[in-house]
Amino acid sequence: MAKRAMHILGVAMASAIVSCSIHDGAGAQERPSISAKATPAIVGTWRVTFTRPPSRGYALVTFTSDGTSVRTTDRSPVMSPSHGAWVQTGEREFQATWHAFKFDAGGKHIGNQRAVFRVAISADGNSLSGVGVGTTYTLEGQLIDAETAEGPFEGTRISIVEHYTK
Repeated sequence: MAKRAMHILGVAMASAIVSCSIHDGAGAQERPSISAKATPAIVGTWRVTFTRPPSRGYALVTFTSDGTSVRTTDRSPVMSPSHGAWVQTGEREFQATWHAFKFDAGGKHIGNQRAVFRVAISADGNSLSGVGVGTTYTLEGQLIDAETAEGPFEGTRISIVEHYTK
């Protein structure tokens, strides 16, 4: 008799556990995973051209998912790579700020540069455009007005090439 009572008690407990599990699962909401969050359209690496009076300039710009950015331009060796941050300001609109060191022809650090860009991403996510302002400062932090430049830029996303060709 004791064996039969233990068997009935075991079956009853198993039924209760299954019943509670089914009930909890039906009412619980799953938390979205981190990967379910949409990656901002700006994240990736871009080949950018910009107007820098009196000529065009070129840059490679990488925007990371954590809000940081690295930019390098064709102004080397008189300008270091730029490091900065970005923030989303609209559905496909962003603002980015970078800082770089400025050098003379001999490689001596003579000042600093700051660039601020307002960026719009195309609907297909493969091109960007906007306006940027570059300002240059002495080592003491004084603005050099003559070196301030504002102008438009445009760029295309760098994508994986399907296969190598010579």
